[in-house]
Amino acid sequence: MNNLNLDPEEEKLISHVLILAIHKKRADFTLEDVLKELDEVNSIKLHESEFLLKKFEEENLITKDGQLTFLGIAKANEAEKLFSI
Repeated sequence: MNNLNLDPEEEKLISHVLILAIHKKRADFTLEDVLKELDEVNSIKLHESEFLLKKFEEENLITKDGQLTFLGIAKANEAEKLFSI
């Protein structure tokens, strides 16, 4: 288990959603805007997003200023393929 008390598959799913949302965010949106929007639509709770962002930083998927690294972009592209029909 993890600090979010989610099952590993659920954490993996919301990780995919979050990294894809960051990758596809509108140009005028900040990272904080993305997190708030995901929370508002009950997709990912704010505390879950914040936990995952720390994990993304540790895994070098995202920079300290909220930009995806090349590895993060690759993960987002993988997530996009998972969600495409």
